Amino acid sequence: MSLEKIRHEHVLIRLTSAKKVSVASLAEELGVSMETIRRDLKIMEDHGLLRRIHGGAVPVVGDQDRPLHERTRMAAKEKSRIAALAIPLLKAGMTVFLDTGTTTLALSRELARVAQLNVFTNSLDVALLVSQQGRHRVHLVSGDLRSNDNALLGYDTLDAVRKYSFDIALMGIAAIHPDAGLMDYEDHEAELRRVLVQQSRTSVVLADYSKFGKKARIHTLPLKAVEVLVTNTKPSDAITAALQRAEVELIHG
Repeated sequence: MSLEKIRHEHVLIRLTSAKKVSVASLAEELGVSMETIRRDLKIMEDHGLLRRIHGGAVPVVGDQDRPLHERTRMAAKEKSRIAALAIPLLKAGMTVFLDTGTTTLALSRELARVAQLNVFTNSLDVALLVSQQGRHRVHLVSGDLRSNDNALLGYDTLDAVRKYSFDIALMGIAAIHPDAGLMDYEDHEAELRRVLVQQSRTSVVLADYSKFGKKARIHTLPLKAVEVLVTNTKPSDAITAALQRAEVELIHG
């Protein structure tokens, strides 16, 4: 993990507890110049990870409510890298579930590289993208439409998913914390991921480095509930150790 990524993760952890950080305090804590911290905060703001203010930064409020097309532009290279790393997990003939999110959407763009799959999803965008490839069978589960990201969620979605068994489920997540585990902001999304773990032989979380060390509102699952975590770069020692204790396979760039 690069020194820059370590600094970024430190900033995200500090924002989780303090809700506001200053350039001067971060520079002292990390042993770098304030100019280095200002550059870091600019990069992180460009990736939608925080909002800069005079002398420091604060968390991005309501990031989970941003429209999907806005979130897709955030950390686009990192999500493409995660998609490339996840592709070898998919084999011809598998029954696969892709939940909603920008990282699973990035993965769906790569599915043309895989022989025929049975793809289930609760995302209208994923379903349309995969169906246009003309390579896989696509099944869209029912549910209530969430307009900001074209996701189908709710009790009908859960009932539909419980009717099937999946070889592999590939899921996004809002936050990954070494103690709190896998976390989300939205109840229906969290419950869907719990059901997917029950209905799948292998459960995979796809997450870019910005999710590490953060906390969200809902405790979705303990780390040990999933088999694999795919990310674009090696997490901090604390996250890596927690994954090892939970016996989660870590695939990183």
